[in-house]
Amino acid sequence: MASKRTCLTMEQKLKIIEEMTSSNNLNFAETARKHGVSRSVVSRLWKTREETLSTAKDFQNLSRKRKNRFKEEDVDIALDTWLGQKNKQNPRINGPILKQKAQQLATEMGHDFTPSDGWLSRFKERHSITFKRGNREKQCTDFESAQKWRERVVVDLLKDYSPDDIYNAHETGIYFKEQSNE
Repeated sequence: MASKRTCLTMEQKLKIIEEMTSSNNLNFAETARKHGVSRSVVSRLWKTREETLSTAKDFQNLSRKRKNRFKEEDVDIALDTWLGQKNKQNPRINGPILKQKAQQLATEMGHDFTPSDGWLSRFKERHSITFKRGNREKQCTDFESAQKWRERVVVDLLKDYSPDDIYNAHETGIYFKEQSNE
């Protein structure tokens, strides 16, 4: 039995409920011992299993422990829907863009809401969002022109140089950074 009060994640709660449901043996003490929680936690979880299962459907991140409600939940849902649509189009979205869109949605819905940096970090945590830097060169590269240039122009340029004198221009930044650290 655990000596301190433990707050289970939704994933752990679902695991306990599934285990209790699949085995017809409703031994709360044994299940509690197995999962390192008190017997009362398992008992309460069993009594509220229907509510827990319906709440779990709304969870996108099962490692969360609680579902916190707030006044502008409809703004949160609308922003998450908008973000899902935008991610399919593959644009570059960052924090200020999300805050601006949240402000716009809140105004449209009649809420007096100003998204803060704290709200943004909680929104990202609620929806498991991370902003990763993409490669801008990939997005704007014209592969056909590059291939034609490589076939026509590069061959003529390279015949005047030895292979030791040829390098990629991207490598200069790497070498420059290495020299500044010394």
